[in-house]
Amino acid sequence: MQRVSHSARQACALLLIFGHLLAIAMAGSSWLHHHLHGDADAPDHVCAVTAVLAGQIDQPDLPDLALVPVHFTAIPTPRFASVHQPVGALRNCAQERAPPVA
Repeated sequence: MQRVSHSARQACALLLIFGHLLAIAMAGSSWLHHHLHGDADAPDHVCAVTAVLAGQIDQPDLPDLALVPVHFTAIPTPRFASVHQPVGALRNCAQERAPPVA
């Protein structure tokens, strides 16, 4: 069995999340539902939006947010070791100069 690439899984997850959020937005806005579905007023119209409105799709209740105190600690300043180059290495470097003025 072949493995699905990480980017393909991310794209699929984003597509499913977008579709679910779009269905919820369309359930909240009748104008958007009518704009995307021309036959939204029909009595036999069935789509994800009508399923959400009819309560056929279970959505979890969000728990109440609890405020938890957060304790911040001081981050120690990193200490960098100095790097010394031998003096001879600097003498072997070519001297950089600008081109002569004409």
